Amino acid sequence: MFSHKKIIGRPWSSVWLMLMGTLLLSSMCNAQMAANFSANNTTVNQGERVKFTDKSTGYHDWWEWNFPGGTPSYSEAKNPTVTYKTKGEHNVTLTIWSGYYKNRKRTKSNYIKVGSSTPTPVLEKVDMVMYGGKIYTADQSIADPTQRFVQAVAVKGNKIVFAGSKAQLDANYDYSSVAAAKKINLNGALAVPGFHDIHMHPLEAADDSYTCILVNQNESFMNMSQIKSTVKGCNSGARGFILGWGHSIQALLAQSNSPISILDALQPNTPVVIMERTSHSAWVNSAALNQMGITVNTPDPSGGHYVKDQNGQLNGILLDSAGDLAFDFVLNDPTPAMANKTYAGLSTILANVAKNGITTFVNARLYYKRKYQDLWKRANDNGLIKSRAHMALWVYPQEVNGAASTSAIAAQVNEIKNIASTYSNGLLQFDHIKFYSDGLVNNTTADVVDPYLEPYTTNLGLGVDVNNRNYVPLTDMAQYIAALEPEGFTAIVHGIGDKGVREGLDAIKQARSDNGNIYNDSQRHRITHVEFVHPDDISRFAAENVVVDAQVSGEWTLPSAQHPEETSLLGKSRTDRQVPLGEIYNAMKADVNTKATLTLSSDYDVSSLSPLVGIEHSLRRGTYGSLPNIYASVDAYTAKAAYALGNENTLGQIKAGMLADFTVINQDIFSISDITKIAPSATDSQGARVTKTIVDGKVVYSGN
Repeated sequence: MFSHKKIIGRPWSSVWLMLMGTLLLSSMCNAQMAANFSANNTTVNQGERVKFTDKSTGYHDWWEWNFPGGTPSYSEAKNPTVTYKTKGEHNVTLTIWSGYYKNRKRTKSNYIKVGSSTPTPVLEKVDMVMYGGKIYTADQSIADPTQRFVQAVAVKGNKIVFAGSKAQLDANYDYSSVAAAKKINLNGALAVPGFHDIHMHPLEAADDSYTCILVNQNESFMNMSQIKSTVKGCNSGARGFILGWGHSIQALLAQSNSPISILDALQPNTPVVIMERTSHSAWVNSAALNQMGITVNTPDPSGGHYVKDQNGQLNGILLDSAGDLAFDFVLNDPTPAMANKTYAGLSTILANVAKNGITTFVNARLYYKRKYQDLWKRANDNGLIKSRAHMALWVYPQEVNGAASTSAIAAQVNEIKNIASTYSNGLLQFDHIKFYSDGLVNNTTADVVDPYLEPYTTNLGLGVDVNNRNYVPLTDMAQYIAALEPEGFTAIVHGIGDKGVREGLDAIKQARSDNGNIYNDSQRHRITHVEFVHPDDISRFAAENVVVDAQVSGEWTLPSAQHPEETSLLGKSRTDRQVPLGEIYNAMKADVNTKATLTLSSDYDVSSLSPLVGIEHSLRRGTYGSLPNIYASVDAYTAKAAYALGNENTLGQIKAGMLADFTVINQDIFSISDITKIAPSATDSQGARVTKTIVDGKVVYSGN
């Protein structure tokens, strides 16, 4: 239609042309008009809805629908939705209009078929299911842990979509086309959330740079006679050095000859550096000292000590950070051949991680000056990393005893930030920093509130400066944490002695205060090892929201295997409370407002990698040192560990919406009455074992 206003004043010839053009265009459009439609479902049950979609061609601007048997029965909507309540077969008609004159009609006879009022359920297709055994969810919203079990789980993509009964699984989910490897019938076995190990050293365990390994084929440590024979036959490797691992500092000190003279007799010309089995000291010969330029006048580094004999001469033992510097001298800035040596064993170690049911781990010390970040990137690029891998970048202490300058701290902070932003990708995340607050009790480098006992300390002859037991002094540590927690870094503080633990707590408290306590929830800093905790500090973890991460996988953590040297150094009253899991757990339970938690990890390869060993040992350590029950132990490796990493909403529990990480164990460890039978041992192979490990809905390990 034309407005009168538009044609007034125009020549009639012009108006005539416009009218003729419009009629011609309308005729062309009408010639192309054809009514057609589709429905999202043509077979439905009574009470179900059908959505219709106009599929007509040609220009049209009006729709008339007729739906006999439907509600509504008539519609002028372009794409209406109709509910069918009347059983039977029903026609559908669509008439389309172009203006007032032209229309086209299409009827589809018996188009909609309506069945009985009981609808056939449409089952949701899934990609993985588990059923046929016990599934412990570790669901922290359920107060009673005995009620945290379900019969079945369904996974779609990489997420859990269902956890409940087998009947509910069958009623709601279609798993008929799921591949056999992902249709997991537990056959009476147990599934738990994927194990976390938030303190291990996989790359160092894999490093083939260490060519002089002082361990027997049955994995027992060599005695001194075997050590001497082995070292004598070792060949040089990285930068012409012989690097080794596995001796005991106590065995060295028990010899009539000095450690350096023993090594000089075995290897007089080739520099030798051997790491003590705890990694807290090094044994070196004169050739190594000469290469490194270490003399009797070399000052001790922060947190380290060059041990001297009674005549003031170097005796070949380098304690803590002094030993680290010796390895740094050889391994920093590696050649390509050296890097390949370090990388060589990583695939085997990572496969072993999966074999032990570990779906998330923290590499608790990454020496970035040795370019270990490049090796982890290579592993990630090559698809070797199957578990979620978090890296803790080592905060290097000062090479001279004393507090670091503000500029030195700022420089290292920038290095750490740059590495994290460059290398974090997918399963590989650089999001932790690692400090040593102190050393080790057997070295007398662990920092203690009350002094070590005499005369044993003096007779040990190590001569450690009581004022130089901190790798990183408290004030420096607080500065590092304060600078890095806004960037998303979580601090791991190694604390062995009760004063070392205390100063770690003090540093975290100071850093949080300096930042206005705004990162307390997101950055869950933790003290690791906690071998000795002063009674006054037991409640501080809960009060100050600091995570406790303990390792009890080693045989030495059991009361029956306590080191006599530690008792001689500390006294029975302190060693009886070594790794006080029970005390810390109870203090946290008593504080209803705490955001702290307690986790378990391995410290592999110092101790066994198996979480099952850690779970068993955590229940065998007496009143002070045991967790109350196996539920608490399993939670410490799953839900609590995920919480410590800030992943409580995605990992560590088996619930709908969580990521699909699972560990399958061949038997129900919750029902084993003899707790000494939870994990297999050298003399008992009947303990529980992992048979399947699943990460992101993918099976990354499957065994018997």
